[in-house]
Amino acid sequence: MRADVEAAVAAKDATAPDQPAAEIPVEAPSAPAPAPKPMSDDQVLKLFAEGSYELVPHDNMRKTVK
Repeated sequence: MRADVEAAVAAKDATAPDQPAAEIPVEAPSAPAPAPKPMSDDQVLKLFAEGSYELVPHDNMRKTVK
């Protein structure tokens, strides 16, 4: 069993990186994924039972944001 432990320690030392972790270069992350598109009014309305809500038109600010 001692030989197995010594072999495992030797194998670990052989695979250790030559540079400390702080010096290992890290690739810059690629561009972030695009934001998902918002749901349309029709898609949102399909989530609720018809008649369980009052449909109110968008005000001016919501039109601007939309």
